[in-house]
Amino acid sequence: MTAATAHRFFSEAAGSLNRGDVAEALSIATAGLLKFPQHPPLLMIAGVARLHRGELDLAEGCLSMAYKMAPNYADAVYNLGFLLERKGDLSGAISRYRETLSLQPQHLPAIFNLGNAFKAEGDLASAEGCYRQVLDVAPHPEALKNLGILALEDDNHIEAEKHFRAGLALSENPDIESYLGFTLLAQERFAEGWQFYEARLKAKPKRTLPALADKQSWDFDHAGTVLVWTEEGIGDVVMFASVLQNILDRCERVILAADERLHALFSRSFPANLSLCNTPDDISMDDIDAQVALASCIGRFRKMPDQFLETSDGYLKADERRVAHLKSKLDGLARGRPVVGISWSSINEETGTDRSLALGALLDVLDPDSHFLVSLQYGDITADLAELGEQAAFLHQEGTVDVTRDLDGLAALITACDILVSIDNSTVHLAGALGAQQIILLPKPCSWRWGIDNNASLLYAKTKLLRQQSRGDWSNMVHLPALLSQTMG
Repeated sequence: MTAATAHRFFSEAAGSLNRGDVAEALSIATAGLLKFPQHPPLLMIAGVARLHRGELDLAEGCLSMAYKMAPNYADAVYNLGFLLERKGDLSGAISRYRETLSLQPQHLPAIFNLGNAFKAEGDLASAEGCYRQVLDVAPHPEALKNLGILALEDDNHIEAEKHFRAGLALSENPDIESYLGFTLLAQERFAEGWQFYEARLKAKPKRTLPALADKQSWDFDHAGTVLVWTEEGIGDVVMFASVLQNILDRCERVILAADERLHALFSRSFPANLSLCNTPDDISMDDIDAQVALASCIGRFRKMPDQFLETSDGYLKADERRVAHLKSKLDGLARGRPVVGISWSSINEETGTDRSLALGALLDVLDPDSHFLVSLQYGDITADLAELGEQAAFLHQEGTVDVTRDLDGLAALITACDILVSIDNSTVHLAGALGAQQIILLPKPCSWRWGIDNNASLLYAKTKLLRQQSRGDWSNMVHLPALLSQTMG
């Protein structure tokens, strides 16, 4: 066996890996290792292939062995760093990336991923330095995208737009298009922003889209039966439902595929030519003339800020009988105090932590002698209440409404309150769509849905916005009692 033979195994395995055939790459590398068990490049290919398969421990074994045999082999050191990053060991990953760069200073993947690791650690300045170093070596759309994301983290939408447009000039990238869309929407440049927002459909894996998504798309002209499908969580579906009446006005019949928890509320709120189902899979293509994503419709009907006035006073209707019953009960318990519904947590995997705050911190600024507090928080709040101790007695939990599963009941409970105070989660969209008064506590940076620096919402007329002045700092909540009094008149 010769070195040339070992290299041939490596070249063939690397070629398979570059083509995306992970199984073949692993098979060739394994065959090569049977003949050359001490061959670092083959060990590296086997480790990377196993990494692609999600076999992290096996991958680490291969890559660690390659690293021990050849500590100066830059690609093996880099891939070991990448593995450690995947396993959540950021400090270990950073160490390996730096080691890679000491061996090969212009190793672009190492520079780029070092930036990603710094970003994950919250060291945004170091992350920015890495991405700019990548651009010093070569044009790189992903580095430009990440610089744009960092600019958004700093609430600098002008700088973010510049980076995203530069990235798109290098490569058609649906992910960058989507980010540019968010940036433009935050600036209330809706006509252009919604166009880029459509790239979200190209960015999503096809398996996550409905089977009917590639069928005839509705052209927003008058039509017979149109299937409107949803792809987002409850909050966004409620927000985009602001254009549902516009859709209904142009169709003989609309079938909306949406979470079953919204059916009762939507059926009550819209005309009889709206039908509801759980998923697009419930509908046969033979039963419809066209299909469209609900989120794609807002770009047709909300191109200018003043067009949001059509629905900003509210477009959903709670069950009046349940509202009357709940309001009578809450007013009796409140004994003259304003009834304030509160929500403090988001379960969003990407931004939920930044949006959320401790329940105790919220109760500290809402004097129970001056306000009757009602929980509107979905999910399991047992731990939150346990942390409060005796203070938990100041928070009313309405036992007749399951605020997680019974969204029609939640809509009635919201309407029965005098005002809401909440962080940015699905509850605020439901409240806004019901025309309820509310104050939203926003992190810095916040979602594009709330604009950049305004203190009122374009989406919902009775919504006030209280923004963090610096990232993670909720100290401006001290202004909440005064804003509550002002809002309720």
